[in-house]
Amino acid sequence: MNTTDTVQVPAADSPLPESGAALMDEIANYWRPYVHAATPNAVELMCLWAGHTWLLNIPDPEGPEREALRLWRTEYRKRAAARVKESEIIAQIGPEPLIPDDPRMDKVKAPLGLFTSPILAINAEGPGLGKSKAMQALRGLGFSSMPIQYATTVAAMREFLAAGGTFLVDEAHRVFRYDHPQRSEVEALINASFDLEGGGISKMVQKKSGEHELQTSQVFAPWAVAGINMHMPADVESRMIWVNMTRGDVARWDDRTTPTPFHSYGIRLRELLRPQLALAFEHDAAMPPELTGRLGDKWRPLIITADLIGGRWPQVARELAVDAINDERDEQDEVPEQALLYRDCLAVFEPEEDRLTGAVLIERLRPLQDGGLWGDRSGRPLNTTHDLARRLNSRSFHPARPKSNGSNRAYPAAAFHAGLEHYREVLLTSLSEVSEVSESAPTLGLGPDTLPRP
Repeated sequence: MNTTDTVQVPAADSPLPESGAALMDEIANYWRPYVHAATPNAVELMCLWAGHTWLLNIPDPEGPEREALRLWRTEYRKRAAARVKESEIIAQIGPEPLIPDDPRMDKVKAPLGLFTSPILAINAEGPGLGKSKAMQALRGLGFSSMPIQYATTVAAMREFLAAGGTFLVDEAHRVFRYDHPQRSEVEALINASFDLEGGGISKMVQKKSGEHELQTSQVFAPWAVAGINMHMPADVESRMIWVNMTRGDVARWDDRTTPTPFHSYGIRLRELLRPQLALAFEHDAAMPPELTGRLGDKWRPLIITADLIGGRWPQVARELAVDAINDERDEQDEVPEQALLYRDCLAVFEPEEDRLTGAVLIERLRPLQDGGLWGDRSGRPLNTTHDLARRLNSRSFHPARPKSNGSNRAYPAAAFHAGLEHYREVLLTSLSEVSEVSESAPTLGLGPDTLPRP
């Protein structure tokens, strides 16, 4: 499609479709011209994810009870500033409105809604591919969405999550840099928000008396993160459903008009799905046999959402889940990339060398960069020692970082040996599952006789 093509915008007051399937089809058809992705049925996947946010029994920070409390407190402060006695204020405006208890804090959870919420990861191979536009759409479609920029502190994130709603984090690749000071805290926050039974976040709070008490707030809430070439730790990635944006011709997105219909669609999704919390909990339709363990936990909410919507969506959701699960399991069977990097580094050491500087490593690895393994996350070759350090950073075992050697900083061979030794059992297991090692090992160069030892 030409980038100047226009898309018909539905009227904001268009009536609710006769069925949920008709509504979701309408949303997908409106959204599709703005998305170009390598992920099959990416628009359908994002529509289902937005739909599932309305099936979580979590507080609405913009609900009528909280709005009434805000208005009451504003009026109270206004009259108190005029030196009106408290008893007279209460007589005039009534007692402070009560806020319902957070259902997430109950030890025995109410039989309403979904009990897990997958993290939607919108990954782009470069800037300008529509990830931020997709987040704008989700802001309109999702339940009480709160867009958060990457610079938001973890403390602020906790407060937002405790209030309830959908959490949208753009430019997430900056948060998940290996050197980000709060990265581990954000990862823990995401992991805790995946499961209703996963517990909350506890902190010490000072009371007016000066004493401190332990307070726990629930953080179960839907997350969507968007970034460029995101690479997540394994525990976070296991909770994620991915959409990979790629370059291609899409319709022109007008920030003034294009997002508006998504807000109208969000209202209609609320009217369609919010009354079905009990049905979502009681859902017992057959699931694909592949949905086991964590893989089942993250895909089941979207399938339940699709079943409540009806039409073609139950089949679409099951196909998306099975294809994604099979892809994930295939990736888990592959030789770990970090082991291949360590192997290549050891291969360029001369027998008498026990350490090499980053500049020397880059020069010796240059012939290997055409295959893509040694390029950076965008496929560009390594040019600086900083590029090399980022490429060698491991999120699982020994990062091969340079150690001081007098005034010269260099990578010791022992660091690569230590890291590769960790992967030895994984590598041999992977190879043995592929045509009995003998045929595969020579091709990969990682057979039992070729793995370097210290």
